[in-house]
Amino acid sequence: MRRISPQLCAQGSCIFLLLLFATVSYGQIPASRDQALGNLRINVNSAERELEREKRILLVTLKEDFRQLQIINNELMTRIFLPPSKTVEPITPKEISVSLGEIQSRARRLKLNFRLPEVEPENRVNQDALREGKLPSTFLILDEAVMRFVDNPIFQQLRVVDARLSVQAAEDLDKILRLTDSLRKLVREDRKQ
Repeated sequence: MRRISPQLCAQGSCIFLLLLFATVSYGQIPASRDQALGNLRINVNSAERELEREKRILLVTLKEDFRQLQIINNELMTRIFLPPSKTVEPITPKEISVSLGEIQSRARRLKLNFRLPEVEPENRVNQDALREGKLPSTFLILDEAVMRFVDNPIFQQLRVVDARLSVQAAEDLDKILRLTDSLRKLVREDRKQ
């Protein structure tokens, strides 16, 4: 009895599989040009639907982030500046830090999703000046930046692009990000003491 070498067996198997796949893939070629064009139209329509779906999701996300930025800012300012009462409890440093973090993450997403122009960052917030009793005024500056961003006319007329207003919105978001970062650091340091 004659033995078949493993190398010859492997080569034969590869040739068999190659022929098998060649016939299977040949059978999958569309029978006509019309069928190929029909498949292409289906793929294009599917891609367009997916793109529209992603646009709608992005728009919903933008609206939600825009809305929540205002709500969280208003709640934070109310709890910081209004005296505690039956309806308004005093705010804890941890709650301040969480609110600032939420404002910061919403502002980052808005900056990314609105595709606003890059702006030169202003000087960093002076940590020592904040410690010297100017912390409440820094919260007011943050509130002013949030409100100026929200009230920017570019968001009232989304189809109109105004470079000056786009830069202003980008500067406001940049200021919001810097202030929330500085305020969170100070609140964290105060909690440790």
